[in-house]
Amino acid sequence: MNVLMLGASGQIGDFLLPKLLERGFAVSAISRTARVPASGLRWIKQDAYAAPPLLHACDALVSAGPLDALPALIAGLARGAGLRRVVAFGSMSAEAKKKSPCALEREQAEHLAKLEDNVFSAAAAHGVCALILRPTLIYGCGRDLNVSRLRRLARHTRLVLLPRSAIGLRQPVHAQDLAMAALTALTTGCSGTLALAGAEALAYDEMVARVISTIPGWVGLVRMPDVWFRSVMRPFGALELGQIERLGSDQCVDLAPARLALNFSARPFAPTVQDFEPAHCLRARSGSTLQPS
Repeated sequence: MNVLMLGASGQIGDFLLPKLLERGFAVSAISRTARVPASGLRWIKQDAYAAPPLLHACDALVSAGPLDALPALIAGLARGAGLRRVVAFGSMSAEAKKKSPCALEREQAEHLAKLEDNVFSAAAAHGVCALILRPTLIYGCGRDLNVSRLRRLARHTRLVLLPRSAIGLRQPVHAQDLAMAALTALTTGCSGTLALAGAEALAYDEMVARVISTIPGWVGLVRMPDVWFRSVMRPFGALELGQIERLGSDQCVDLAPARLALNFSARPFAPTVQDFEPAHCLRARSGSTLQPS
């Protein structure tokens, strides 16, 4: 199978690209910067939003990049390279934030849903089968903007403040597990959207406690009454009231559809120091399948 990959240098791509090559896929990857090619891998120096690259054949497009770049890619590849399959990553925020008390988060959810609709419309117009995978909180490469960002802040301040209501359930999911789901999805015929999450649902404050346990040295976790927390955070403008309230709401997904469609199996949340080091992912990409051609 000939695959065009978007987002190959991102956190999911760090795990997915080597797996594609190990399985014998011929991969063309779009990158804004020049990169060294490897056996079975061709780098295309191009912006994701530019005209689709000229390919003799492209059976599938797998994207861990921006959704808004896909409609034009789908249209161009379907006409010129025979594209038949799209597997793309969106975000569970498209569903989880629809009823958020925070207006900004509701707007974000609406925007994500519109981007997904545009992808499906482009795919349907050209007879392409499209699947969008919606992960929950991603970790595993130290580059996500949620779990890893929280850890970086805690490492700097050595103190984490949380409202006592921050007990809403979360399901953090490892980027490597997401990569395996995308790999399986490339050879299936399922379409639509699928939610992907970690195997364990745990309270938000417990998730934070496990994250900071990976930081060397002492880091304090203080749970305080909500009214105190809002008073402390208000001068910094860090969180809106609606965002604070959402810390206490459950945001869990049903994994049964993903298990049935993709045989998806994710790990429980037991983070280690390596899960927050970008260099760990780079080592994962430096195996035999990524040797220069």
